[in-house]
Amino acid sequence: MASFTNHSCLHNVQHSFIDDIVIVRATKDIPAGTEILIRYRERATDFPKAAQASERFESSHPLFTQFKKEIMATPSQSTQKEVSIVKASVDDASAIKQMVDSAYAKYIDRIGKPPAPMSEDYYSVIQTSQVFILKEHNKSSIGAITLSFDDGSKTVKIDNLVVDPAAQGRGYGRVLMKHAENLALSQNIFILELYTNAKMYENIRLYAKLGFIEDGRRTEDGFDRVYFRKALDRGGKA
Repeated sequence: MASFTNHSCLHNVQHSFIDDIVIVRATKDIPAGTEILIRYRERATDFPKAAQASERFESSHPLFTQFKKEIMATPSQSTQKEVSIVKASVDDASAIKQMVDSAYAKYIDRIGKPPAPMSEDYYSVIQTSQVFILKEHNKSSIGAITLSFDDGSKTVKIDNLVVDPAAQGRGYGRVLMKHAENLALSQNIFILELYTNAKMYENIRLYAKLGFIEDGRRTEDGFDRVYFRKALDRGGKA
């Protein structure tokens, strides 16, 4: 595959790492024999530094123009113009279930069974938890987050966060996480908690980048889980 791989401002794949294994996922249909193009800098990296670097270099080439436009648009700036977050109703249950099944199916072989979110009854979850759904302006559902407010411990638990695979890589997960942080702060709650499966290595790295601190590991309901906490800034919105 290496002979077909190159870097480009206009990529057609995304890549991630698990130890020394690189995972490459197409972001669009790639005809046979087409060169595999990897972005110079992944969108999930340090946007301020990337933006500063792009400001120090100018080119009239159309590829660079598009690349600079993308790198200067952080998830919080670009994606929020394209989407809205609304409280989920029972009418959204099937869409959430479909997104969860699509997003988590890749972990079945790794874990040895369907991940816990695939077994949830989302009609019941919507009625017992705070569920918010991310919609594009054409009203298509592309993500969801499930929250539980614990008044006793003054924490907000993120029970699940999912982005439809077709919409991943655009910062929507961060948009949903920011929504959870702002909801917590609006209730004078300054701690977020969540967990992920120990074999979902990508999530463990992502949560660390988002400021979460590992708070323990244990087996629960037959799953090996990693627990995280994040303290929010008391001085203002997260």
